[in-house]
Amino acid sequence: MSAALSAKLVSIPEEAAPEEAARILFPDDEQAQQEYVQQANALQESYDQARREAADAGEVEPMALPAFVAAALPIIARCVINGLGAAGINEIINLVHKGEQATAESRVYALVGGCIQGIIPWKWLADKLKKPIATAVLWIIIKWNT
Repeated sequence: MSAALSAKLVSIPEEAAPEEAARILFPDDEQAQQEYVQQANALQESYDQARREAADAGEVEPMALPAFVAAALPIIARCVINGLGAAGINEIINLVHKGEQATAESRVYALVGGCIQGIIPWKWLADKLKKPIATAVLWIIIKWNT
């Protein structure tokens, strides 16, 4: 299951808009597509807020900072899923089914920390985005496996 999800995530073009990524991930599920776009939009809002806060604090914005971070969501999700492997994904799903959402999210969160650095190397921004990215990746894992 994790290999199939990872392969789907690989097939998403790097600059794909959330709508395109959603169609690739969930081709036969319009509701899942809408939910994916909502997750991506929430991540984008967190990103925009972090950039505003950094600007207000006098942080110098790196020139290479992407305008739309939600396009990186499939790349980060693939990294986390590959890090978890099949057994880890099954454990995450079992935790969620047992009502231990916070534990599942913390495990995903731990992997996001390493995966996000390859995409967003600025620590201040990566720290701000870990939680919303972990939430979005956890959602992808659960939705894919239902």
